[in-house]
Amino acid sequence: MVSENYIKKTHTNIIKGVALIFMFVHHFFTFPERIVCGVNYENIEVFSIYFHDALKICVPIFAFLTGYFYFFNKNKNYRYSFKKSTDLYINYLVIFALMLVTDFLLQCYEFGIKDVILELLLLRTPNMEFCWYVLFFIFVMFCMPLFAKIADKNSVIAFSVGVVLPTVIIYILNCLGEVETFRRFDTVFDVIKYISWFPSVASGYIFAKDNLFQKMHECNVKSKFVTIVMCFAYMLLPFVARNQSASFDFIYAPLFIFGLVEIIDMIPNIKVLLPLSIIGKYSLLMWFIHSIFFNVSKEFTQPILYYPHNAILVTLWGLIMCLLASVILTYPINVLIKLKNKIFRL
Repeated sequence: MVSENYIKKTHTNIIKGVALIFMFVHHFFTFPERIVCGVNYENIEVFSIYFHDALKICVPIFAFLTGYFYFFNKNKNYRYSFKKSTDLYINYLVIFALMLVTDFLLQCYEFGIKDVILELLLLRTPNMEFCWYVLFFIFVMFCMPLFAKIADKNSVIAFSVGVVLPTVIIYILNCLGEVETFRRFDTVFDVIKYISWFPSVASGYIFAKDNLFQKMHECNVKSKFVTIVMCFAYMLLPFVARNQSASFDFIYAPLFIFGLVEIIDMIPNIKVLLPLSIIGKYSLLMWFIHSIFFNVSKEFTQPILYYPHNAILVTLWGLIMCLLASVILTYPINVLIKLKNKIFRL
């Protein structure tokens, strides 16, 4: 069977939009200790307990999409990996530079050469608070050419290498982390643990290669009502299950995505989801920019974010601010990326 792209381009941005909103709520309201502006939300501790791990489903969703769409790329080589990695890194550099300007104006950051270099290398991120995924993405891009060759030959071997092996490694690392002798290597362990997200990437590639979404779709019952109920169940299950264990993110992510896509396809006019699509389109920059509310300048920026006080309004306000900034910055960043690709002939 020839592999088909089950996830349409319009659907992709909607999925990213939903995942980004999960990310914002996750960061805004499930880390009570990070709120330093004096705003208190009733029952935020309870909300954090039940939704901290659940909302983090946004990470395996993005990871799964990375692997899924990599399959449909014709150039599965290291040249392509370099291009995609440097594209992302330029986005990172531009936002980091703007963060440094903000730090200088607010005088909230010590501009030591070592500190700046470490953050440029993504080894320490006091400014780019939530940008650890950049290093993971680069790691993934340079693993995928080899993984693609394995997966294209045999999905079982690919599953063993891409899902089972990283899970075993992480289990061993977690065990070693409890041993006093190994605790001095916390930084190394933190970097290595990024591979815990690779099973979701591998799952995405395998789902694309073996048309698993299409096969799931063909198994749907004819009753529209039952299909809707099942799709919402697919979307709800990852939230409930993730509170118990995140070891099965490689299953949770595709389940959620499948349920969401099926629901989207049932909507008569997809234009009603345009706000989600727009958020998804600018999700990368919005993800980078929202770090400013929790980085070294948070004492100055958090009062702006939490000004509405109401949790729903705070989320909308945060989305709007980050979206506007992303729209403005997209053009100069694209110019830099095009210049880079021209210089390196990518």
